[in-house]
Amino acid sequence: MKGLPLILLAGLSGLAQADTFERQHGSHAHGVAQLDLALERRTLDIQLSSPAVNLVGFEHQALTDEDRKGVGSAVSLLQQGYQMLLLPDAAACLLDEASVEQHLTTGASTAQHHDDHDHEHGSLGAHEHGVASLNVALDGQTLELQIDSPAMNFVGFEHAAKSDADKAKVAAAKAELEKPIELFGLAAGACQVTKQELESPLFGGHAHDEHAHEHADEHEHEHEHEHEHEHSDIEANYQLSCKQIDALKQLDLSELFKRFPATHKINVQLIGPSGQQGAELSAAQPRLNL
Repeated sequence: MKGLPLILLAGLSGLAQADTFERQHGSHAHGVAQLDLALERRTLDIQLSSPAVNLVGFEHQALTDEDRKGVGSAVSLLQQGYQMLLLPDAAACLLDEASVEQHLTTGASTAQHHDDHDHEHGSLGAHEHGVASLNVALDGQTLELQIDSPAMNFVGFEHAAKSDADKAKVAAAKAELEKPIELFGLAAGACQVTKQELESPLFGGHAHDEHAHEHADEHEHEHEHEHEHEHSDIEANYQLSCKQIDALKQLDLSELFKRFPATHKINVQLIGPSGQQGAELSAAQPRLNL
């Protein structure tokens, strides 16, 4: 994608974590927050740290349904924080990662696990089965698409494909992903694919060469448990040239949801002639106006 990657991190500190907050960010003052910005080449990092009372109205553990709802609403807003930053459309910023750490509904260990997980799957953020992300950029007659998804959504598993059945599923998913005009409903724009890249550990197989295979039995049992809980993503990047771009009024992901039924929700970021917009698509609502 041509856009500028945008990474958002947000932290809410409660009274129980006030000492840590003060050491890292200065005084824990209600009504005061800290915003750190770092721009390196095409990547903009934004980190907001704030006492929880500023954002949810309290700092104790969320024990009631009302408190938990308040925390959930705040977290949801922070995860969409890029929409509140009013970055210029000309910058064509696309959200690459958004993570929120808070201690009002989860313990520190859970928050740390989430943070580690996000670093493992930076382009998608949280690795959530059933959910994918789609970045769309429309510039003149050039349409760029980037979809990032847990492999589970597309092939039904995330471990290395060893059996013939697993390899067939991976090959079938890859073949479907090589048909972006059908998957995204682009026929009306007379679009042609000019560039296409599919990336996933499941597509590679280079790590298991013949030499490694000779010693596979020796280490198989040693690493079996380690790989049981591996997570793998599938990323597909497309660039298309659309001769009748004015006739292309919307994206239609009906076929994508039909061919990959384990994909329940796709979070979309679109940059086009009308500016930047976000949307949540599903099988029940698979269309997005350009």
